[in-house]
Amino acid sequence: MVATSEWIKSGDRSHPNLKLIDEVLRHQSTYPGYESDLQKLESLHFAGNKFNFEQTLHRVRESQRIYKGNRSHDRLVKLDALRDTLTYHGWKEDCNKAEDEHLRHEASVEFERMILGIKRKQALHVGDRTHADVQFLDSLSLTYPGWKNDVGKAIDLHKRGFEIAFDRQRTSKMQRMFEGDRSHPRLVALDSLKLTYPGWKRDVEEVEEKHLGASFWCVDGVNADYSALLKRLERKQSQFVNGVEDT
Repeated sequence: MVATSEWIKSGDRSHPNLKLIDEVLRHQSTYPGYESDLQKLESLHFAGNKFNFEQTLHRVRESQRIYKGNRSHDRLVKLDALRDTLTYHGWKEDCNKAEDEHLRHEASVEFERMILGIKRKQALHVGDRTHADVQFLDSLSLTYPGWKNDVGKAIDLHKRGFEIAFDRQRTSKMQRMFEGDRSHPRLVALDSLKLTYPGWKRDVEEVEEKHLGASFWCVDGVNADYSALLKRLERKQSQFVNGVEDT
């Protein structure tokens, strides 16, 4: 790291960004690591990176305020109030990560998601399973191979502040298929194909996985993309029957 005293000071430094660094921030900043942050600010200015300049400026200002004991920012007030309610293992690390996120971005959706995740972890820690997603997962009678792993992944996403609508639907579909229920329009369309070519079972399994996957989770029926998958299988069957190699 180059010390502040070693920065190149030649040239015109009348730009408001450079005057802010030279005349304000260099004199006001005392938190550990401020020299590196100010050097980064200067580099971002010369690179013309306005967005990252503003984000780093936010970091410098907030880092100094926090270093001086000023935690009046709305996000820090919210985080600090939450700290006093936490008892689950790892809560301190999660709060530190949330504070780091606060410093990284002046406006942060990610921070709000992290706060939500912290609240959900605490709720589960004390036995509160009243959240709609958790209740839904608890209500399922799952028996298909791998269901415990799928539910575990869904709970993990829930605890990280994500919504799990896709996971809810996937687990339900997986169970129905395991029980032999293939009444979904996409499965009906797939099952209607008469396939005999070598490798058709593998291809059907791949289409079934597409049916369960993120590409179609919010689509009820057979859309153009899914139809294209079916047509590929039909084409392979036709080529097999007619003795034409699939290219």
